[in-house]
Amino acid sequence: MPQFTTKDCKAVIREHEHSVDSISGNPAKETEFATASHDKTIMLWDLNNLKKPVKVLKGHSEGIWNVNYTQNGQQLASASPEGVCKIWDVRGGKSVQDLKYHTGRCYKAMWNNSDSMIATCGSDRMVCVWDLRKAAKPIVINNESESCIMACDWTEDNKHVLSSTMNGHINSLNVETNKMVLKHDTMACTPEIESNIIYSLKAVKNHPNKRATNLFTIGAENKLIYLTDYNPSAKYESWLLEISSKYEGHSAGIRDA
Repeated sequence: MPQFTTKDCKAVIREHEHSVDSISGNPAKETEFATASHDKTIMLWDLNNLKKPVKVLKGHSEGIWNVNYTQNGQQLASASPEGVCKIWDVRGGKSVQDLKYHTGRCYKAMWNNSDSMIATCGSDRMVCVWDLRKAAKPIVINNESESCIMACDWTEDNKHVLSSTMNGHINSLNVETNKMVLKHDTMACTPEIESNIIYSLKAVKNHPNKRATNLFTIGAENKLIYLTDYNPSAKYESWLLEISSKYEGHSAGIRDA
């Protein structure tokens, strides 16, 4: 395994005044990325000039846990403990829409693959699905989770939202029926780790294996990263989540993978 030192670091960004909790690259512009911080700001950056941010987006009243771009790179979604998901116009640098329904912290806000809907999740144990054409309230509200929901993301066909919880479960919500079709106890506590919290769950985009359409990475308190495959089982008429790879090496829990 290669070893890297601070000499290999190309740049250090220290503009934020608090922890940086999320980073997202612009899919439509490879030199642009966004950082979100507990200093309540989102900063847009150009890799060709990292001396100062291109834009600073302000509007959240609390720290920002998650930020991500649309596929065309024109908008951002952000999630905050104030319970709000904000939609941002990247070019104008302004908030254009607030999605308000969560009664607790909102941890994640994830675009579907057509950028027409957003899934949000939070400490109130809810997954909310928003249609941005009529976003006064969620079109789907599900509270079947038994514990706080730390992360969520969409399947390739936009029909299911997978979510990960504080008690180590992976759930899958059928958006059309508003029913959980999977409850998978993925993370078993190990003797040295009392917690089985799953902090991170992300869909793997543009995988070279075209058949691998529903791959997800999972990052957890047990110091492991998992690559999982989520596919329907015709035999059992249900959905199955299988761990295809496991990655070790971290000395503490993994907040993002």
